[in-house]
Amino acid sequence: FSSPFSVGQTDSWSSSGMVSDVQAWVSNHSSYHGWLIKSDLETSATSFLGWWTIDGANANSNSSLQPILHVEWH
Repeated sequence: FSSPFSVGQTDSWSSSGMVSDVQAWVSNHSSYHGWLIKSDLETSATSFLGWWTIDGANANSNSSLQPILHVEWH
């Protein structure tokens, strides 16, 4: 992550470990517990990053805030 953050900023992650996690979830979906996405900039219980949910974006009548998940599978 970089600071400062702005609405509409795009973040992306990629690693072989992520691929392994997803394959494990496909093979055994009961093992899916998600990921915790946490920045090194989060240094205390009151410093955190957040992402809008589709419900939050809709409640604010701003569809540009809706999260988008883009998965590339090779």
